[in-house]
Amino acid sequence: MEKCGVQIMGIACNSAHFYFEYIKKALKKCLLLDMVNEVALKVRKDGHKKIGVLSSIMSRSLYAKHFEANELNLVLPKTNVQKDIERIIAAVLGGIKNGKITRELNDHADQLIAMGAECVVLGCTDLPLILKSEQVKYPLYSSTAILADAMVREAKE
Repeated sequence: MEKCGVQIMGIACNSAHFYFEYIKKALKKCLLLDMVNEVALKVRKDGHKKIGVLSSIMSRSLYAKHFEANELNLVLPKTNVQKDIERIIAAVLGGIKNGKITRELNDHADQLIAMGAECVVLGCTDLPLILKSEQVKYPLYSSTAILADAMVREAKE
């Protein structure tokens, strides 16, 4: 892509950010935006300090690293709930988008709010496909939408 003239790139998969630094080092001229860091910057800019994150198990450490660097507190699902989140992600990846899994994901987001989170980040590209901000009564962030906004911002600069 860089050889074709691409100047700005983003990785639209949270878990793939595990390889972010390796990819960034391979690029010579292209700006590679870090979606997880962009999420941290956005929720901090919006005034949140305690953030719930629903993501794959692989992405949890990435969020922990970026949130700590931005002085944010991370609220994560308990281990048994995380297994259910993984099942929901797999279902969406398999093409299942129904009211049942939407309600389940909504319940898990509600639990994070009950645990003290001020907002919830959908830290998996697939989760915003089934849960939308108009379905909840608290700020709900899509990591994918935040990355898209950041790419537009950088393209305008």
